[in-house]
Amino acid sequence: MDDRGEAWTTGLRAEQSAAESARAQHEMMVRAHHETARDLQDAELELKSIESKKIDYEYKLKSGKGSWKELEQFQQEVDALGRHRNLLDERILTLMEQLEVRRKAEQESKAGLENAEAALATKETAFKTDSRTLAGQIKTLTAAREERVKPIAAPLLKRYEAIRTSKQGVG
Repeated sequence: MDDRGEAWTTGLRAEQSAAESARAQHEMMVRAHHETARDLQDAELELKSIESKKIDYEYKLKSGKGSWKELEQFQQEVDALGRHRNLLDERILTLMEQLEVRRKAEQESKAGLENAEAALATKETAFKTDSRTLAGQIKTLTAAREERVKPIAAPLLKRYEAIRTSKQGVG
């Protein structure tokens, strides 16, 4: 392969590698975004559950039904659920911020993927165009060669072909 062919092959491989890398990066960003969204949804559901339990215990506490010891347990449970709610509120806020960061990162990686794929498509199109052009030139030159070798003696031509084959087409 000549220098031009090696340059094309190297350039095409580089574009393919860049596109694969961008695709992997984008898939990783999509997964991270979805995981964060899922975690946020889980935390919000847990918060609703805690609020429901807290309301139930507050109702039991305000109703005054039960012994003094049970009422004290209800109050402790309400306090514990309040602390747990505060922790969940902080976690939800953190997840919301993280979700926004990851959404932006996903958008940026998508743009990078689109750019890499566009560059690869451009390189592949140019490669195919040059390949067709070169194939046409090879066909034309091969036909011209066939015409030019007709007057050459068969033993001399056979020897030339042997040398050409041993030199990998150059001779």
